[in-house]
Amino acid sequence: MRPRPELAAATAGAVVLTGVQGIVPALPELQRALGLDDPAVSLVMLVYVLAGAVSAIPAGALADRIGARPVMVVALVAFGLVSITPVVVPETWMLVLARTVQGASFGVVLSLSVSVLADSVDRSRQAAAQSRRVVVMSSTEAALPLVAGVLVVAAGWQSALLLGALALPVAALCWWGLPAGAPVRHLSGRASFHLAVRAATSRDGLGVQALGFVRFLLKFAALSFLPILADRAGLGAAAIGLAFSAGAVLGIGIAALAPALLRRIGVTAVLVGSLLLAAGPFLAAPLANDASMVAVILVVIIVLISSIGDALLGVATNVVAAAAAPAGARGSFIGITSTVRNTGKVMAPALVAILVLAIPLSFSVAMLGTLGLAALLAVPRAVRAADAPEQHPGRGSSSP
Repeated sequence: MRPRPELAAATAGAVVLTGVQGIVPALPELQRALGLDDPAVSLVMLVYVLAGAVSAIPAGALADRIGARPVMVVALVAFGLVSITPVVVPETWMLVLARTVQGASFGVVLSLSVSVLADSVDRSRQAAAQSRRVVVMSSTEAALPLVAGVLVVAAGWQSALLLGALALPVAALCWWGLPAGAPVRHLSGRASFHLAVRAATSRDGLGVQALGFVRFLLKFAALSFLPILADRAGLGAAAIGLAFSAGAVLGIGIAALAPALLRRIGVTAVLVGSLLLAAGPFLAAPLANDASMVAVILVVIIVLISSIGDALLGVATNVVAAAAAPAGARGSFIGITSTVRNTGKVMAPALVAILVLAIPLSFSVAMLGTLGLAALLAVPRAVRAADAPEQHPGRGSSSP
C-alpha cells in the first residue's frame, strides 16, 4: 500500500464537498443578493446533483482507458475555476452554469476517489483505505457548514463559493500522488465497459447497487426531513444543528473503527448491523409528532443512531464495491455504482413528495426506513459479489 494515492483520493473527495455543505450557509444571502425565488434556489442544488449522477459513468470508462489521474485532475481544475465565475459575474445564469459544471466534476471525483483506491491499494488493506477516506470526508462535512457560515458573516456569500477554489491545489496534489497510466488491460474499451455493465447488473452486482442506493436514500432523507420533524417536536435551530453535528462526530469515530469491525465480525454482519442502525430509527419518526420532551429526545436519537449507521454503511459499501469491481473495468463499474447512489439522493425528496400526498410526513419518513430495511435482502448477493474470484479480462478468474 502506498500512502500517496490514499491521501490524494481522500483530499479530492473532501474538497468537492465545498459545493454541497460549503454552500448551504450562503443560500439565504445568495437568494437575496441575486433576487432568486424559491424554485430558482432549488435549481441551484438540483443541477448539481443531477450533473453528478450523469458524469460518473463516462468518467469511469475514460479512466479505465487513460488512467484516473488525468481525469481526476481535469475535473478538479474545472471545479476550482468555475467556483470563481459566479463571483466575477454575479448573474443567475452564470451561477446555474457554474453549479452544473461543478456538479459534473463532483460526480467524477467522488467516483474516481473510490476506484483509485480499488486499483492502488491491496485488497487486504482496502477496508483501512476506504475508512480513512470516509473519515476525512465526514470530518469535512462536519466542519464545512461552520467554516462557510463564518465566512458568509464576515465576507458575504461570495466567500463560501470561493471555497471551491481549494480544488486547484488539490488538483496538483492528485497529479503528484496518483499513479500515472491506466490499469493493466486485456480488452478493448468497449468490451471493458460491457464487462462492467454485466458485473453491475448481474444478480450479485445488483445487490451491491441496492445497498449504495439505499444508503444515500436514507442519508438525504435524514438531511432533508429530520430537521423538519425535529422542529415540529419542539427543537430549536441550534439544538437541531447540535444534533446533526454530534451525529457527524459519532460517524467519524465509527468510520475509523470500521476496519476492525470488518475483520472481527465479517462483512455480512457489518452490512446487516449498519442497515439496521441507518434505517431502523426512521420507523420511530411518527412518534415525533408529539411535541413533548420524549419526542424531542426521540428525534435526537434518530439523528444520532442513523448517523452512526450511515458512516459504517459508507465504509462497508465502498469495500464491497471495490472488491466486486472487475479488474480492468473498475472505473466503469464504480462509475455505474456512483450513478445509482446519486439517484438515491434525488429519489429521497421525490419519494417523500409523493408519499405526503397520502400520509403525514412522519409516516412518509418511516416508509423510507422500511425500504432501507428491505435492503437487508440484498446483503447476501452483495457479499457474494465481493467474495467472487476477481475477474481478469482475457485470463479467466484468479484468486483474490
